[in-house]
Amino acid sequence: MPPPVPRPSGSGTCRKLVSGAHRRCTSVPPRPPAPPLCLAARRLHTTSPLHALPERKPQDRPSSSSSSSFWSASPPSPPPLQFPSSLAPTPAPRSPLPPPSLRKKKPWKQSKKAAADKTPNDNIFPPDLPALLRSLNLPGPIPYLADRETLREMSSPYAYHQEVTVTIFATSDSGHGVAVGVDNWLVLVPTVLEGEVVRARVYRDGEGFSIAELVEVVTPHAMRVQPRCEYFGRCGGCGFQHVEYGEQLRRKREMVQRVYKPLLSAAAAVRGAKEAATVEISQVVPSPRQYGYRTKMTPHYEQRRAGIPLENIGYNERGRKTVLDVDRCAIVTDEINAAYAKARGRLLGATNPSNALGSTLMFRHGLALNGAPPRPRQSVDDPPQAWPPAGATPTVVIAPRDFVTDSIDGLHLSYPAHTFFQTNSTILPTFLAYIRSQLATARRDHGITSLIDAYCGAGIFALACAPDFKRVVGIELDAKSLAAATANAHANGIRNAAFVTGSADAVFDTLATHGALPDADATAVILDPPAKGAGAAFIDQLLRFNPKVVVYVSCNVASQVRDLNRLVLGDDEKDTSSSPAVVAPPDDGGPRVPPPRQLLIGGKMVDLQTLTATARANAKPRLYDVVSVTPFDMFPQTAQLETVTVLVRRD
Repeated sequence: MPPPVPRPSGSGTCRKLVSGAHRRCTSVPPRPPAPPLCLAARRLHTTSPLHALPERKPQDRPSSSSSSSFWSASPPSPPPLQFPSSLAPTPAPRSPLPPPSLRKKKPWKQSKKAAADKTPNDNIFPPDLPALLRSLNLPGPIPYLADRETLREMSSPYAYHQEVTVTIFATSDSGHGVAVGVDNWLVLVPTVLEGEVVRARVYRDGEGFSIAELVEVVTPHAMRVQPRCEYFGRCGGCGFQHVEYGEQLRRKREMVQRVYKPLLSAAAAVRGAKEAATVEISQVVPSPRQYGYRTKMTPHYEQRRAGIPLENIGYNERGRKTVLDVDRCAIVTDEINAAYAKARGRLLGATNPSNALGSTLMFRHGLALNGAPPRPRQSVDDPPQAWPPAGATPTVVIAPRDFVTDSIDGLHLSYPAHTFFQTNSTILPTFLAYIRSQLATARRDHGITSLIDAYCGAGIFALACAPDFKRVVGIELDAKSLAAATANAHANGIRNAAFVTGSADAVFDTLATHGALPDADATAVILDPPAKGAGAAFIDQLLRFNPKVVVYVSCNVASQVRDLNRLVLGDDEKDTSSSPAVVAPPDDGGPRVPPPRQLLIGGKMVDLQTLTATARANAKPRLYDVVSVTPFDMFPQTAQLETVTVLVRRD
């Protein structure tokens, strides 16, 4: 390597390294002297100088001859930068962070735009908020109702962490209250009730509104009760512990009525009859336990730097992404709380956790059955068996891939801890008994002899209803859940249930291909999809199969009604009846699936190449009537609930 060329003297000169050669450039003015280093830069140089980097060892050098000559000819490392002692202060020790609620944060602009597939827990705005605001006849403009361009130029009248006293005039499904503040600027406060006067602290701004945390209830509502959890209001889990339980059930039923009203009214208008409008939303079935019912707990801790002791294990703070340290959860079982306390004792204060990037713990409540034989109910008329059954010993599973054993309404069930299973075993016997009774009515009135469980999991619905049908088929994509369902059928002595692997998006086509599809006119389908709903692809193939009875179980009434709109009213935007060969694209916006050569239409596999135009017109699926809608309070103290809707094909 040639020695470095000295820089020419004189103004207006510089050096550039181009293709390994130094060249003079006179077009650039001389570089001004560097400004003095700021404190942060001085601290960087004094605490992390370049010479502190690890020395490259000979074995780390390239092995080629050219590279070796380069390394051997490299000049020695420059001496470390030296600063006067007055300019190189010793770094101050790290001070502990203040509580998350007192940290200075840049306000985050939250949009008013509603996200798709929202659950009730996500709805911080009342659904009819614009109409409510106009009905108040407020003097002056209301920023929340302004257009987006105007809102971009507006800012909140409140400073960060400013405390305000407001009166709540409306609440959302999640329990957030809305108040009108200065200049008609809205203030949203969680865990409040209508008419309450509250003091709140603003911590986030949105488009025409600010979000605040509750500080004090000045004037309480008559239905306000004392929460049992010391973390309520700060923890992002429960939202209704401050509401009397009967009032919780009333509000949840009102929410279901409001979401279902457009569907039922439109169904009545389409049919030109009054029957659809007379479908009443049943009273919410209460949970036997309002606290200590939940059989699954998933606390977590955050990522942190090496050597920093672990301080917080719990749940996200309400409205924030920080973890709130929680030593006990009021809605999980006592056995889970005891196991969680032991885990906290091992983890808190540790500087070398198993996962420095953060982790989610899991606790599942199960039962050791101690050799007791299963006693599933053989008749629909038998009363459901209370949980937990006598003689069973509580257990807690903490390894995600271990199996949980339980006994629900006499059924002995086993399933992998990380897979889906209902989390309120106290209400499950009543829940299953209701579904069996609805299917028994369908069997009597419509001659149903077969049942398909489209999202079977460990097989709880299929196995509970198996005594009432000649044939039961369960479909499950997860191989471990499918194996568990098959083992559960064998353990309970159920011989008329079979479980098939396959995606729910092609469940009926798969069954037809294997010759396992029963007659649609004598079949009921039960589905319990995730919170996002079944989706267009599943609903399309369900309409093509056209079973006589459908039982739709959902933990999200919004996505449930969206799917039911296709089953009850059809979908004008994507009418598959005119072109049954088209398979709907997936919900995630992915590429469209190529049309198959054979398709299930009316319960039969049809060759599309021989399907005439007349046959296509006659293949239009028949829609459904809503027979009953029954909510179950599967999640007390929260905004969530489970809804069971029964539909019968309109012939």
